[in-house]
Amino acid sequence: MKRPNALSVLAFTLFMSMMVSAQAQAFDAGGLSYNVTDAVANTVEVTGRASGNTGTVIVIPASVTDSGTTYSVTTIGDLCVPDNSLTSVTIGNSVTTIGYAAFTATTSPA
Repeated sequence: MKRPNALSVLAFTLFMSMMVSAQAQAFDAGGLSYNVTDAVANTVEVTGRASGNTGTVIVIPASVTDSGTTYSVTTIGDLCVPDNSLTSVTIGNSVTTIGYAAFTATTSPA
């Protein structure tokens, strides 16, 4: 059986490294779930509530820290907090995009 040469091994290793780094990094912080959208610019998207968060007040910060890296929160994802009776949503000043129906079925404050 023929042994792979060093160039083939290097190419395979590089390919696998690129595949791993292309996968979205997800984490929870402050009652919300996030996906890293750009690891170089350190930006994240809010994808929803963290497990167990049932509060009616949502505060989306301008930045969030995970594993020693501080990320700018730039996006609120599609259907981020669906079918909830939210009474208040505060959005940090770094958010530039709010996804489709991000806060569906919310009630208006009286």
